[in-house]
Amino acid sequence: MSNYQKILFLFILNIFSGVFAQLPYLVGGDVAFLHRIENRGGMFLENGVARNALEIFRDHGYNTVRLRIWHSPPDGYSGLDTTLYLARRAKALGFSLLLDIHYSDTWADPKKQYKPKAWEGIPFPALVDSVYNYTFHLMRVFKEQGVLPEIVQVGNEITNGMLWPDGKVGGVYDTPAQWEKLGRLLKAAVRAIREAVPQDSVQVMIHIDRGGDYRGSTWFFDNLIQQSVEFDLIGLSYYPFWHGGLHHLQYNLENLFPRYGKELVVVETAYPWTLLNFDDTENLVSNIDMVESGYLPTPEGQLCFLRDLNRMVQCVPGGRGIVYWEPEYITSPGFGSVWENMALFDQDGEMLPAMEAFQGTDNADSCARFYARVTLSLNTASIPDTVKPEDLFQIRGAVDSRSPYTLSDSRIIDWSDKTMLNLQSSGGDYFTITLNVPVGRVLQFKFWSQAAQQLGLNEGWDLGESNEHPHGDTFVLIKGDTTLPLHFFNARGGKKPYDWRLWEPRADSIAVWLRVFLYTEAAVAEGYRPNDNTQSVSVLLLPSGDFDDTLQIPLAREDYNPGLTAYHLFSGVAYFPRSLVGKEQPFLFALDGLSSEEPYLKTLRRFR
Repeated sequence: MSNYQKILFLFILNIFSGVFAQLPYLVGGDVAFLHRIENRGGMFLENGVARNALEIFRDHGYNTVRLRIWHSPPDGYSGLDTTLYLARRAKALGFSLLLDIHYSDTWADPKKQYKPKAWEGIPFPALVDSVYNYTFHLMRVFKEQGVLPEIVQVGNEITNGMLWPDGKVGGVYDTPAQWEKLGRLLKAAVRAIREAVPQDSVQVMIHIDRGGDYRGSTWFFDNLIQQSVEFDLIGLSYYPFWHGGLHHLQYNLENLFPRYGKELVVVETAYPWTLLNFDDTENLVSNIDMVESGYLPTPEGQLCFLRDLNRMVQCVPGGRGIVYWEPEYITSPGFGSVWENMALFDQDGEMLPAMEAFQGTDNADSCARFYARVTLSLNTASIPDTVKPEDLFQIRGAVDSRSPYTLSDSRIIDWSDKTMLNLQSSGGDYFTITLNVPVGRVLQFKFWSQAAQQLGLNEGWDLGESNEHPHGDTFVLIKGDTTLPLHFFNARGGKKPYDWRLWEPRADSIAVWLRVFLYTEAAVAEGYRPNDNTQSVSVLLLPSGDFDDTLQIPLAREDYNPGLTAYHLFSGVAYFPRSLVGKEQPFLFALDGLSSEEPYLKTLRRFR
């Protein structure tokens, strides 16, 4: 491993050890509508018994409550007083608090980011000061009330900026000047949090809506980081009916963490348990074409989707947790719900099975659906003593054509020496390595070798002429746990291709590689023609206690072989029942063009 690799590996370890220890895996619910629903007479039941909704969440594995706060909402809901009221209730039950500051008097999202009325028309420097003062005030009040949030979200779904038009980005606003303004607004908010509660480890989250959009996510965060905005967590909204299938989210999460080193929270999500409407308010999701393939809009389908989503977030590098958006948003008297079919309670307020989806967050076996264990077993049988156990063999390549790519255990696969995938000697001629590769992805790889000391051969690729990006990659679609056994022969001097063969794993058989070098005085004397590239070679497995008849195995001429042995090495594979392990098998090498009475080399050989 190079010094660069060691430094990078230690850096990734520090990311994991330094951040994961601060808070547990988040299982949360955004319940900002709860006070309004209760005031309207809404009730929540578990097995027919009315209960406090927050207690139901707590008893089913939730550990975090998310609350939005608006600056000056007309009806008071989601304002400071009602938010503090819900925060006190949540903290009393042991929940962590995630505070979502919208910096608006109403909803803020990618389609609208209205300034609070109190801030309209003020110059930009005054707007920056207002953001600082307002955020500072919130932190001090929540601290004094004993409900300081563990996580503060500065802005809600700010993919296109915030506090429009001053902090707007994207489209015609995608300019350095606008990004600089957004950066100043966010830095003012972050500075206010740090200075208001300097002794407390409040984490800052930046939240966008691009759960299934890697290009959109990197566009935003690449630009944001150029503004030197300090933050701790990336929050993503992910609704499959708007943001694509689970595989889109998985791809995004897998690549955002190694790119930015920030842990990831799916901070908004939901799924329908029915497409029916139970009030006069039209539901946002009511069409069967909108639901995720494989998950029906039924109570069971909702449970399965959320369980799989949770497992996937748990399994990806940097996955920090999930927050369900408004799981309590049921219809109540005089207050209709556009979300009633995506709540975690039915039309009568009875708890749905999906409430159990986030139980068992430490079940490592659940990752098997999303990640396969892929073992590469390399057989380095070659001319004696050209390969040593201490020689370096690496896997270099990509996943879905992405290189570098960070695997779920934080190791990197890359076409360059940044790769962290060094095979380890497992005895004899074998070197192995096991990778965790996302199911459904294409693994592209080659073997790369350090010098073989005995012949002084140079480092090089197993196939392909280029030392920078080889051609003829090996493509394997990963469908589940698998072993890819490969055979490797050493290369000629210089950066030349290596010769390898793939054999077929068989449960009832063992594979035996048979190899012969024929450019010897004895072989030539017996009929081998060194200058005849058409002469075929095979192996005759002779009758023994286990074989009644002679079995002939054709051998293939190797394209690339070490040094002076070029074009005179022949090899192939034979399969034997596992019952023959440890027993001797006699064989001869046969060549065409010899006499019909004895079409083989005379030396009798055996292997076991």
